[in-house]
Amino acid sequence: MTRKMIIALAVGGVAALAITGTAIGAVASDTGQDRKRTVAAAQTGDAGTGAATDAVSAERAKEIALAEVGGGTVEEVERDRENGRPVWEVEIDQGNIEYEVDVDRQTGEVVKVERDDDDDDDDRYDD
Repeated sequence: MTRKMIIALAVGGVAALAITGTAIGAVASDTGQDRKRTVAAAQTGDAGTGAATDAVSAERAKEIALAEVGGGTVEEVERDRENGRPVWEVEIDQGNIEYEVDVDRQTGEVVKVERDDDDDDDDRYDD
């Protein structure tokens, strides 16, 4: 072998190792990130948006909550926990009355209903 061929093979080998090593490092790095996401999802019970783990959708929770309080306007729906139980927290406005209804994300059961009367006619603090 000539000296030029040996140098070319050596440079090619080093380049191949550098590219392969980088590719292996990138795959290992991606795998580590995926593993972290999977562990975090398992710990919280939510994978990404949580849609895959919620048997009851946010839309269905709205319907259940509205039926529970007899109608109104849904102001907000968000994922929450009630006594460690995954729920949809649905806020409903009925004019002078506001409700917070917790609907179990797995069963659709109404877990809690809180009513807040917005009574502006309360004279206790008037002069």
